Amino acid sequence: MKINSITDIARFLTDEAAAQDALANLRWPNGVTCPLCEGGKKVYEISYKHVAKDGTETVRKQWKCGACRKKFSVTSRSIFEGAHIPVGKWIYAIFLMCSSKKGVSANQLSRELDISYKSAWFMCHRVREAMLQEPLAGMLGGGPDAIVELDETYVGGKKKNNRHANRTAKAGKKTAVMTLIDREGDV
Repeated sequence: MKINSITDIARFLTDEAAAQDALANLRWPNGVTCPLCEGGKKVYEISYKHVAKDGTETVRKQWKCGACRKKFSVTSRSIFEGAHIPVGKWIYAIFLMCSSKKGVSANQLSRELDISYKSAWFMCHRVREAMLQEPLAGMLGGGPDAIVELDETYVGGKKKNNRHANRTAKAGKKTAVMTLIDREGDV
């Protein structure tokens, strides 16, 4: 399953079961295996109804490993574990963070997903931490002989050139910008 555009993930925001199924298919393309004992292939599916505080019912899917006899879900041992944020919102946040040219702030995620700033900040940090792991970590400077160049500059104007009516204290202060570029082409 490929997710290329916002229309591909739109249904995940309203259908949590579809979002969890999509995540399970991405995580376990060759069938569900236990993430707790790392390799238990004999798993049993368990489904149960969950009633939220507002009275809405959802069917949640879990599995039980035949080897270690522990229950796990599609979010176990992942960046989604322990978060009470629907998987569909996670997929949307990851899509935004990976497709935005200038990045996504926690405030923007908070507004777009209709969650608190604290939850959006938590999501941003979890996704950024996951980007440090393989396979994403090796995308820049892939080989041992690869050359990555670094350059920095300061961007911003002079205080006297700020002619806006809403001058702020930051006027005239410059922002440091750093860029890494792989000689093979990735920035």
